[in-house]
Amino acid sequence: VRTFRSNGQWVRQTKRPSFGLSASPTFFGLIPGFFGYSRFRHAIQPTLSYSFAPRADVSDEFLAAVGISRQGYLGSLAQNALSLGLTQNIEGKVRSPRDTNPEGARKVKLLTLTFSSLNYDFERARKTGRAISGLTNQTFSYTARSELLPNVDLQVNYSLFEGNPDDCI
Repeated sequence: VRTFRSNGQWVRQTKRPSFGLSASPTFFGLIPGFFGYSRFRHAIQPTLSYSFAPRADVSDEFLAAVGISRQGYLGSLAQNALSLGLTQNIEGKVRSPRDTNPEGARKVKLLTLTFSSLNYDFERARKTGRAISGLTNQTFSYTARSELLPNVDLQVNYSLFEGNPDDCI
């Protein structure tokens, strides 16, 4: 970066590797149909991820150039984090009365709910001594959509903290 805080001089920051592992199984349940649907399928897809990054060495010059003080700065901590997300999908099978093939039914996605993931950094919570500070999300959201209302998405966002949680640590 090059800012007025560094007197127009270029200041650089080294990179650090990050490693991760993720699993995203899908669980299905079949429900008998009603209201013109022969059957419903409910799919739940949780996503669980783990990530690790070693401690970083951030120079005082770089912090000064971006306007951050070393006191309370958490960006150089090692990262040891879990992330959990969830998607749910409900489909209905609509079979035409004239169709003799039971597998020939048309599938309709009645409702898809997608929740944003929540991320928790154990190293950050340990360093600050406060369990809530391990939650690294500033917001939580979900999206709902349906093929019954094409081209319509409903997205709702929640702010989890009043202000930026990094400023309070």
